[in-house]
Amino acid sequence: MDVNLFSSMVKELLADTGVAVIPGFGRFAVEDVPACFSDRGFTLNPPYRSVTFSLSKDSDNALASIYASSNNVDLRRAEEIVRDYVSALKAELSSSRTVVLPSFGQLRQAGLGCIVFVPDESLSIFPQFDLLSPLSLKSRNFAAADASPASVVSEARDVHWGNL
Repeated sequence: MDVNLFSSMVKELLADTGVAVIPGFGRFAVEDVPACFSDRGFTLNPPYRSVTFSLSKDSDNALASIYASSNNVDLRRAEEIVRDYVSALKAELSSSRTVVLPSFGQLRQAGLGCIVFVPDESLSIFPQFDLLSPLSLKSRNFAAADASPASVVSEARDVHWGNL
């Protein structure tokens, strides 16, 4: 297995189930992030889905199942291949402190027992959320110089993204 195949299998699992367990190492998970304000309350950012990583000793065979079906090997052999790859991934992370997962992101060792996932800027696992873009309330002509974010929201009740 190589890093490109590993990345694509993790992305496939996240898109299908919202969770990708990396056996004996950790898990990637999808989290829904609600809409929020930025730019002192005058930009409304749409809801989006975030990918997080946490260390975990959990184990399942979902990655091995994907590998087995796409490479025409039995599940037991696929589990060995995944286990060997995860061992190599952990060793690389320990020595170089960063592992780049192409078209997905980076795992970075931030300290002892602390690994951070930084998603790739072009990560697009959930295309339905890519259609939404931040909404500037300043350009809607209801952002007076002394308006508070709460008053701007009350004037912009009809501005919404609909139900996803």
